[in-house]
Amino acid sequence: MLENIRKSYVEELNKSSISEVKMLANYIQNKDKDGKKPCWGRIVTEVDRIFSNTDLKISLWKDLVRISEENALLLFIQMNKESEDILNEVINDVELLPKNVQKALVALNQTNKKLDKYLPGLSEEVKHFSKAGSKTIKSELKNIEQRLNRIHAIDSCLEHAADNDHHIE
Repeated sequence: MLENIRKSYVEELNKSSISEVKMLANYIQNKDKDGKKPCWGRIVTEVDRIFSNTDLKISLWKDLVRISEENALLLFIQMNKESEDILNEVINDVELLPKNVQKALVALNQTNKKLDKYLPGLSEEVKHFSKAGSKTIKSELKNIEQRLNRIHAIDSCLEHAADNDHHIE
């Protein structure tokens, strides 16, 4: 993302009442000793370090839902897909999520069976996708995982980087 989006993201995180969320905002905003700002790979590592328990992770989730940035939401789900407590919170918020994040939840084995009662509130595209065959759903999950692996692999952002899909700059 461009610098103004990074600034907006940090401002939104700083609205949180949770000190760990503000610590993350500070981390995202600052450059390292080489003059680079962290991108998704380093941010994910920092999230893992700062948010050490389920309650803190759920607090972060609530702020991420409020901000509604697709990459952050998808990475958070990927990081926590083995935590039933966190996934239950994610599912409770499914109607608030961007449609690509909703599709990811339909595709995930850990969540797709729990979404039935929420399907009426989802977009028509996601409803249609939920009825697609397993081959289509598996293909979408593979695409999402590849996208997240590419995003996660980016550790640092230079001030002039222009790759909008992957950078928080």
